[in-house]
Amino acid sequence: MCSPLPLGRGHVDCAHGRIPVPAPATLALLEGVPVLGGDIDGETVTPTGAAAAVVLADAFGPLPPGRLLGTGIGAGKAERDAPNLLRALLLEADGTSTEVVQIETNVDDMPAEAFAPLMDRLFEAGALDVALCPVQMKKNRPGVLVTVIADPERSAGITEALLLHSTTFGVRESRMRRTCLERDEVRVETPWGPVRAKRGRLSGRTVRVVPEHDDCRRLAGEKGVPYMDVYRAALAAGDQSKSTSSG
Repeated sequence: MCSPLPLGRGHVDCAHGRIPVPAPATLALLEGVPVLGGDIDGETVTPTGAAAAVVLADAFGPLPPGRLLGTGIGAGKAERDAPNLLRALLLEADGTSTEVVQIETNVDDMPAEAFAPLMDRLFEAGALDVALCPVQMKKNRPGVLVTVIADPERSAGITEALLLHSTTFGVRESRMRRTCLERDEVRVETPWGPVRAKRGRLSGRTVRVVPEHDDCRRLAGEKGVPYMDVYRAALAAGDQSKSTSSG
């Protein structure tokens, strides 16, 4: 992960003559990358540095949570008003930290039946989660707060889906950081058959194993047993596997 890149100002002399800072090549490489304006004269990000940052960084943003393992510092030769340093931090992440967008809108003039197809369209547009919450709006009218969590690159499609498939005239968007457990899928055994389960891990340690609802429901229907019996058996098997893997 890389922090937003600080761009200098002024001009620099190169093989093509005198060009403005940031150089055109630098700007072309940094399209879509968070940057900061600065008050330092001269190049603070070169085309070579921009290329390295874009290729090596999986994401750009603030420092994620984690345990600091080491630090590396490199000094440049150019004299600056500010320290001319490049610093790298090695972190052991606490879970998986990613940037997401939260897109919201309030509606108070939409029939209840329309919310189910709206939710379908939002998930088709790439929503990670959709929540509907009752709210009291202006003029004392009851309404619904629609909240969508999505990856930043999906924000345009989510916004379009809200504007097309709900009665809203506008949406709000904010960016935030989400930290998740590392997760994978395992199978646990029950008296009625195997069930898929989602395993969550933190720093290599299993902290929870959650049975897949669809598998429990299917087995309950096929075997003619209560859903909760299947779920509890799968949960117990998951707890057993958690204890084994933690030990």
